[in-house]
Amino acid sequence: MLPKVSIIWLNYNSANNLDIVKSSLKSCINLDYPDYEVIIVDNGSTDGSFEAIMQIADKKDNCKIIRLEKNLGFCGGNNVGYRARDPDSKYVVLLNNDCIPEESSLLRLVEFMEERTEIGGCQGIISIYNNENKIDTAGDFIFNFLATHAFLKGEELNIIKKIKKPYYISYADGCYCIYRISAIKKVMGDMPFYDEFFSYFDDNFLGLKLWSKGFKVACLPEIVGRHFRSMSFGKRKSFQEYLGLRSHIALLHITNSPYNKILLKQFLYIALLIRNGYRIGPERVKLLIKAIRDGRTLGEMLKERGEFINLDNVPKIEYGVKNIILGILLSFRSSIAEEFHKMGTKCILEKIDGLYVE
Repeated sequence: MLPKVSIIWLNYNSANNLDIVKSSLKSCINLDYPDYEVIIVDNGSTDGSFEAIMQIADKKDNCKIIRLEKNLGFCGGNNVGYRARDPDSKYVVLLNNDCIPEESSLLRLVEFMEERTEIGGCQGIISIYNNENKIDTAGDFIFNFLATHAFLKGEELNIIKKIKKPYYISYADGCYCIYRISAIKKVMGDMPFYDEFFSYFDDNFLGLKLWSKGFKVACLPEIVGRHFRSMSFGKRKSFQEYLGLRSHIALLHITNSPYNKILLKQFLYIALLIRNGYRIGPERVKLLIKAIRDGRTLGEMLKERGEFINLDNVPKIEYGVKNIILGILLSFRSSIAEEFHKMGTKCILEKIDGLYVE
């Protein structure tokens, strides 16, 4: 008998992309799985998208609908949905409203999790919404200085043929992933995320904590959905970069990364600022400086809560200082950034045999 699953589906001011959002919700409600609920959390939308969603979800037996007064972000919204889950659920799924799941995807993910109790979190291969022959996410890895690498992003789908079986990743992409609730309880308590993260680096944090506490995170090399990337932030690129840089700095404070040493950390701050602030005006530079300052504050808060993430067992890309400095300082040039990404993908593919789930 298959276990109960709770799917948390967030919405926030999505009127500009309602066709995608409606398709996501309809697919979510009609998954080929015998026992699951959909917890719809609206993050205080004011653009009419909530009303449009209600036309689909209202009176559906497997839907719970929660409307918040304000936007609590990815973290806060998912935390609300998580606390509203059925107490009998064994797994929780996070599904973005710009991701359209395949009908049989939940069944395949649950069956994989049921076979391996050491797996705390998992995802499948997700293609690009408007280019289904290319990969959006095949799992995410970190570098040893905590920058992220979206494995196989932009690659043709046929590259999956080179991967023989499920493989370990640093963390699962938050657009569509599944977690064992007992694992979340062990590593985080009564919520999957800290509200203070708001959005960005949240799925990183949870995945790394799972590894640090003895669980594993994996990717199933099968297509499970399509994703319209970056719909959540739209034109708010500077805010997205602020959140990403802030959380990156915060995580450095609570890990045993070799870049946590004082001199290397300070150099990394400067390098990240140069990279993110290249060829922009003073207002954006001020925002990025604020991100570094706020990241340090957030990191100290996490330290006070006793947070520490051991990266020793996490599957990661380990680059020497020279390559990392080059990559950070020069990745504002698209050609260099692409080369840096290719280097990361090559590094993972070369050691993929050692990443296969046993």
